[in-house]
Amino acid sequence: MKSIVLLLFSSLTILGLNFNACAPSHDLNTNDKTYEMEFEGRERNYIVHLPPEAKMRKPIPLLFNLHGGGGTAKGTPGLTFGRFNTLANRDGFIVV
Repeated sequence: MKSIVLLLFSSLTILGLNFNACAPSHDLNTNDKTYEMEFEGRERNYIVHLPPEAKMRKPIPLLFNLHGGGGTAKGTPGLTFGRFNTLANRDGFIVV
């Protein structure tokens, strides 16, 4: 019984860590810019998605879309199948 539980837990852990590889790839569009910063001695990347210029004529909301452990900035849109970026384009907000 312990070996079955351990196998199940290990399988779920590996699946969780590789989820970005399973998610569809979403290429960056012209409104996406990648930035780098250093935090606690490690390089971190983040992507800023801007809605179309017509939606940015007034102050607009900002949404921070954070990935879980093992994720990457480039893979994060795939976790929602690009829906945050699609909504940002439609409703006019920034996604980081």
